[in-house]
Amino acid sequence: VLGQMLGAGESPDSQDHSWFVRVALISPYSWNYPGGVLRHVEALHRELVAAGHEAQIFAPVDPNDARNARLHGGAEAQEREVPEWVTPMGRTVGIPSNGAVSNLSLSPQAASDLRHALATGGFDVVHLHEPVNPLLGWDTLMSCDLPMVGTFHCYSTSRISNNVSSLPAADCSQLSVNNQEGSTASIGFWHNKNGQALIQHL
Repeated sequence: VLGQMLGAGESPDSQDHSWFVRVALISPYSWNYPGGVLRHVEALHRELVAAGHEAQIFAPVDPNDARNARLHGGAEAQEREVPEWVTPMGRTVGIPSNGAVSNLSLSPQAASDLRHALATGGFDVVHLHEPVNPLLGWDTLMSCDLPMVGTFHCYSTSRISNNVSSLPAADCSQLSVNNQEGSTASIGFWHNKNGQALIQHL
């Protein structure tokens, strides 16, 4: 499907492997406080690589130090190896949200670094997880012109948080979201003809 979306190669069954793509997987959540979303991103990476594609995860990385403990209310970061296929995107701050704590990067420098990586990394498609979470999701929505897929993992009934989170998507045209009340992991495609072609294909 990715090959057809990008117009490369005839089909996954073809002997021509030019349909393989380079995918940027963006997680707003800390690599060192892994939860369901990050596990999902890691699983996607494994499957993409197994299928012969190239994939790179961009996620915040937190060292287990005194400053980090202060930023997360005393919660210790897990000691996890950062493999070469994970690009660190700054530290995170523990933010109470939707009945849990979201460990998100609020660093403008991390957002700038991500912009540069997406602009120069030769990626064919960006898979943005939790697109409306600050700050990495917001900035990517507003600045990235690559074909983009968004996965919304959470569900909220809060009018305040929903309205605030939707502000960065105000300029995103041709947004298509399959969302049902109470559901998770809806998919959206933003402001690019390739995304719309994929919607029609599906």
